[in-house]
Amino acid sequence: MTLCALIDREKGVATDFSKFHMILCGNPGSWKTMAARIIAQIFKDIGILKNNTFIECKRSDLVGRYIGATAIQTRAVAKRAIGGFVFLDEAYTLAPKTRESNDYGREAADELLVWMNSNVDSTIQNPIFIFAGYEKPMIKDFMALNPRFPRRLKNVLIFQDFKAQELASITKEGLNFKYPHDVDGMLLKCFSSLCSSIVSKNNGSLCADLIDCFQSVQEERIGWTFAGHGDLFKITKQDMEMGIKRFLREKLTRYGRNTKTWGQ
Repeated sequence: MTLCALIDREKGVATDFSKFHMILCGNPGSWKTMAARIIAQIFKDIGILKNNTFIECKRSDLVGRYIGATAIQTRAVAKRAIGGFVFLDEAYTLAPKTRESNDYGREAADELLVWMNSNVDSTIQNPIFIFAGYEKPMIKDFMALNPRFPRRLKNVLIFQDFKAQELASITKEGLNFKYPHDVDGMLLKCFSSLCSSIVSKNNGSLCADLIDCFQSVQEERIGWTFAGHGDLFKITKQDMEMGIKRFLREKLTRYGRNTKTWGQ
């Protein structure tokens, strides 16, 4: 996408920003929002966009409570993002739940399509839209909101769930402590004990949850055995073992018997 824009610029041809709109599909915590921000920054850094405006919104920001309000609200969001990006998370929620529904989500989709088309006014740069959500409802429901969506949304990126090794690496990177030398094996064993359904509901947030457990265990230990300032920046093997047990117990309680017990 960026290559096409750079080629257009070298040729002195006006860039058609309508071909940059995209859909990001994936489960929660698969870093769709982070990816969208990175894409927006890349477009700004290489000079495709005029500014780094990045407007995050959801259905409630677009859909009004009465006839006519939805188009006004949607238009206002688009205008705020002129020259930048609009990121609509859970975009499939614009689709009506039933065929008979008089939901205003379709009205929002129609207004979005107006802004997704090529610029009518050459003095402004319409925003680039990124729509995100679960893969199935995005492809099945969101794309069906308007028959012209498939033509405008040809860039579809699928975000896979994180693997145990990836979750372990992300967690290790996020540890702001001195940690035991065998941390890699402990983290890998922990995440490998989670079933796929738990990972698909959380992904990257599992890493933050585990780090929180490590920190809470460490704080409890320090409260009883504080040995000096260095203790504040150190996490012991016992801290990690207890933290992992707490983490897995929390997941077991929340999601049922789909999590193995640490040590099995």
